[in-house]
Amino acid sequence: MSRLVFPVLLILFGLIYLVLTINILKSNIGDPNSPMYFPMLVGLLLLIMSIIYFFQEFKKRHEDFTAFSQLLERKTFIRIVLTIVLTVIYALIFERLGF
Repeated sequence: MSRLVFPVLLILFGLIYLVLTINILKSNIGDPNSPMYFPMLVGLLLLIMSIIYFFQEFKKRHEDFTAFSQLLERKTFIRIVLTIVLTVIYALIFERLGF
């Protein structure tokens, strides 16, 4: 059952994203719905891909699921921490680099 947790979370995130996309303010110039098109496309693709992912994982629900145990391995933990640290460093120096 733990295999289905992430696909369900992605489906919920996609639904929330779509609801928030509908609440984007309308444009005063040109097509009033134009600010909504790209976020709506991203939300729909996220929802569709999440549903496909859910059914793929649902078919494999009786197989062993080792992703959580792999998360606790030292090598994986170091990669996660390093990614977070490098992201924070990048965010702090982004403007200083001229962007």
